[in-house]
Amino acid sequence: MFKKIVLSTALLLSTGVAFAADDGFYAGASAGSSKFDTIDGRKTSFTGFAGYQFTKELAVEASYGTLGSFKILGADVDTKQTAVSLVGSFNVAKDLDLFGRVGYNKLKADVSFSGRSGSGSDSGALFGLGASYRFTDNVSARLEWTRPASDTNNIGAAVVFKF
Repeated sequence: MFKKIVLSTALLLSTGVAFAADDGFYAGASAGSSKFDTIDGRKTSFTGFAGYQFTKELAVEASYGTLGSFKILGADVDTKQTAVSLVGSFNVAKDLDLFGRVGYNKLKADVSFSGRSGSGSDSGALFGLGASYRFTDNVSARLEWTRPASDTNNIGAAVVFKF
């Protein structure tokens, strides 16, 4: 999966530079760390996302990714997240924006133990805060904290490509 994200990111970078326009479409990838209140330690997360920026202050964004994989009581657990959110931002310096997000997400956990498997899901509100720095008109980086569930936090760093 990570190889696909890297390949997609490289493709998006070349496409964004070749067809740079002011139409507001963007996409990116994030790597981060999730903390579940009921599980010791942090788990590695990866997310791909795409969005459309209506104005400099407002965008809509969809994402899909993993919040982490871990073992609990001998069972293997993989967690995934699908989300859609509104992102509001404001410029605080020449190339630096602060932003907040509010949205809806579906969380899914796949569990396997001794040859048996099952899954469960939950849906709810998604909240987040972050900062974005523009390197060029087409490439920026993000640092973001999100709360996909009442017992889960995620901190991630992302690369964003605008086309």
